[in-house]
Amino acid sequence: LVAACAVALLVGVGAGMAGGHAVFAPDPVPLESVATTVYGGDVDAEAELVPHTWGVEIRLSGTGFEAGRTYRATLFDEEGAEHPAGEFVGVGRDPMVCNLNSALLREDAVGFEITDEDGVAVVSSSF
Repeated sequence: LVAACAVALLVGVGAGMAGGHAVFAPDPVPLESVATTVYGGDVDAEAELVPHTWGVEIRLSGTGFEAGRTYRATLFDEEGAEHPAGEFVGVGRDPMVCNLNSALLREDAVGFEITDEDGVAVVSSSF
């Protein structure tokens, strides 16, 4: 009788946790694929945008960003104004995934640019 109660309790707790997780699971993140242009070098990069209520997130993945070198992301609005979106350090030929964020709202964003420490464009996108 004790073993049967324990099994019933475990089944009930498991079902409750699974059901609760399904109820509170967040909606999938809306990803918007964007074309990227790479300017020379060994860089290979792809990007997706996530439109948040607070701004835009750029999910940048790629290889060939020079190891140890700092890169800066900038978003542009319709008037050409620049909006900082963060920095990252290159990791060379290793794959890199980086989430870059800006307070610029998606409806106002028209593109982004990744520049190196010298301010030279490495990757850009218009959308």
